[in-house]
Amino acid sequence: MTLLYTIGIIVFSIAGALLAGYIAKTKNKGTHLVCPLGKSCDSVINSRFSKFLGIRNEIIGLAYYLGITIFYGLSLFLDIPQHIVFYVLLLAGFAFVFNLHLIVTQLIVLKKWCTTCLASSAISFMILVMSFLGFQASFGSYLFEIQDILKWVFIFMVIVGVITSSLHAKTFIKFLRDFEISKKESDRLSMFSHAGWVAITLASLAGIGLVLTDVYGNITGSSKFMVILVLLGILIIYEIVINMFIAPKLVDIHFGDHPELDDHKHSMLRKQAFAFVATGVVSWYMLLLLNALSFYGYSTGALLLIYIIVLIIAVGISLYADNLYYKRSVLVIEEKVVEVEEEIEAK
Repeated sequence: MTLLYTIGIIVFSIAGALLAGYIAKTKNKGTHLVCPLGKSCDSVINSRFSKFLGIRNEIIGLAYYLGITIFYGLSLFLDIPQHIVFYVLLLAGFAFVFNLHLIVTQLIVLKKWCTTCLASSAISFMILVMSFLGFQASFGSYLFEIQDILKWVFIFMVIVGVITSSLHAKTFIKFLRDFEISKKESDRLSMFSHAGWVAITLASLAGIGLVLTDVYGNITGSSKFMVILVLLGILIIYEIVINMFIAPKLVDIHFGDHPELDDHKHSMLRKQAFAFVATGVVSWYMLLLLNALSFYGYSTGALLLIYIIVLIIAVGISLYADNLYYKRSVLVIEEKVVEVEEEIEAK
């Protein structure tokens, strides 16, 4: 990597560390965050999306920027192996995807902008660009060297996605079944959501690396390739819709008094939740099967047809389950109301 790119990365990472440190200091003291182009910074950095896997976003950012500063600072004096530089490049890519996720959250869910946070995202993007440009000459050749590692990363992330989606579905359905959500369940939903983002992001990055090194067409020429692409696309849509549209709205509803039980919009939101949870689980398991088993002799169309049939069945079962849970919950509530009225009349 040239000296110019290295110094540029160090400068931007120091700026990012100062910015993240400022946000952390402001939150610790409970003071207002300076928001140059708007007034929504405080509400954004204190929202329910201000943590990732239980860790505050600004702390994650501070650790990342300090780590990048130290690494590239040492590279000025030490000859660091190329494979380590490559891993740091991947880390920069993941950091940018993480920042992109936060930007989408501000745009779609919170509908508020934190310009200080956007500045941090811009810094992350510049670090990624300069890291890639500095490593570009040996990028392709190094991907060939770690092709086997990329395969294992892809499979491992798919397994993580299967486990995470299963646990997420279990917690989410329990929440929708009894119309109650505890702080512990809410934290679990958030954790499973974040783990799902990590799994789909790393699986996609590893998959891109595998495609770039597939010079003989062993991957792209397979009948499974297009199906895997479709599944990855559906899973990305699933993560966006369930975690940015459906889950936040349902979690925000106060279920204690159940005033929304007869509301058409609430009913449709529940049905969407069950349908998307089923879609996510089926898609992850199908992705695992495609990578674990040989489907020699099956065409792309046949594999897609199998997936669609299983998906329709799963969604149908989930909607039927929603209907049963809904009716039982309504009956339970009505029984409690009758009991309370009888107690009042008895007194």
